[in-house]
Amino acid sequence: MAPVAAVAAALAAGYYLNGKYQITKDLVLVRVGLQARRRFEAMVKNRDCSLYNRFEEQCQIRPFSVALVFENTSYTWRDLELGVQKKQRVAMMMHNSPQFIITWLALLKIMVVPAFINNQIAGPVLVHSLKVADAKLLLFDYELAPAIQESLKEIKDLGYNIFTVTPKDEVLGQHYAHLSEDARQVLDGSPSFFGYVEWKHLSTEGFSKESRQEVLVSDPAALIYTSGTTGFPKAAIMDHGRCNSTHLIALENHWSLDAND
Repeated sequence: MAPVAAVAAALAAGYYLNGKYQITKDLVLVRVGLQARRRFEAMVKNRDCSLYNRFEEQCQIRPFSVALVFENTSYTWRDLELGVQKKQRVAMMMHNSPQFIITWLALLKIMVVPAFINNQIAGPVLVHSLKVADAKLLLFDYELAPAIQESLKEIKDLGYNIFTVTPKDEVLGQHYAHLSEDARQVLDGSPSFFGYVEWKHLSTEGFSKESRQEVLVSDPAALIYTSGTTGFPKAAIMDHGRCNSTHLIALENHWSLDAND
């Protein structure tokens, strides 16, 4: 076979094998994995394992780029960095919203582990989830007040202090008019049932990166729960190592992401 024909045949065979077995994609995955592993090992060596540090890096690199879009509002990395203060270990019963992200970041910053409580549960399932969380502070969206009120005694018996992240002016003002009758009764009948966390009134002072050097890759970054289809929900740990690994793979651009995504 002539050299040109041989090369053409080899290329054709290569394209065929690649199309059938996705060899190129496998090689890309190997490269991405090796690069991510090197970065991960350097992270561990430098005691830089806190997932919050990845967020802080983005604040420094692109403070005014859009980090989060919710409904018709955009938040820059700098916006999300403001208003974070040290809190106790907490359970979070919240809707998908900027407040959810801000709360998680605030807790990560001070090495606190949030437990993500399903916002669709109530009664014994809610009490069980809070018991498993082993927290002493519960942050919730005010729309979920009736579910908490239903099991208030049991929740209090677990030692929880309860705060809403819904701004007070929303709860008492225009927001109040649109609440269900059950939610209004909670507010009107139990004024001491919960307190308010107003992010805009909290300290904006920094919390040193060095203070997070004690975070290990095996330390929890959050607790998430199973659906509970075969019984009560069970807590699963998302550790800093696993979260950082996912971040590093994305950083190697395996998913073709850029600052505009």
